[in-house]
Amino acid sequence: MGEFMSAEKMGNAVSDDNRSEDLRVVKTRRALHDALIRLMGSCEYSKISITMLAREACVNRKTFYMHYQSVDDLVAEALSEDIRRICRQAVEESTSPEGGCGLGSLTGMLLAAIHENVNEELNLVRNIQIVRLSEMVIDPLEEFFASELDRRGVPRRANMRGDIACYAGCVLAGYVQWRLCGETGETLDDVAARVNRMAAGIAPELL
Repeated sequence: MGEFMSAEKMGNAVSDDNRSEDLRVVKTRRALHDALIRLMGSCEYSKISITMLAREACVNRKTFYMHYQSVDDLVAEALSEDIRRICRQAVEESTSPEGGCGLGSLTGMLLAAIHENVNEELNLVRNIQIVRLSEMVIDPLEEFFASELDRRGVPRRANMRGDIACYAGCVLAGYVQWRLCGETGETLDDVAARVNRMAAGIAPELL
């Protein structure tokens, strides 16, 4: 008899191959994300090319296109990951006795994250319209909105995605305005309070 693999061993081999492939995908995407961050620290976003990203991440252009169609696609994924992490952190750190987290707390954490990475974030804002940036982060924010509405037993509105885009735009515009005014007389907490006042007209049930 030939030394053929049993069905179980073949299944394990395929599973191992899948895990290896998954790890390669994760490693490549992480390398591209890190390359993007490094380049944005030293180069205008509008000048960052796929060739530059591939070289910085030590991959070739073909590999880049296996994962993303454009630099904007990479940015959208990186931003979405950051927003999901911040939303999880906001819920985990919430002191609400009912659990969950309101927009009031989330707004402060989003603004703090922008401020912590101010050079990269302002680089994006200078080169991508706020409306487009807002669209890039709708999906993770929609997951947060939907989870909080379900937890509170509040029906989801038909125009929820539009509300979320509006909220994201308020956060970005609020921060940019604060920076342009030289941060005089206002703290980030003041900016968060101002954004939340605007958000009260968008999703009052989440404040």
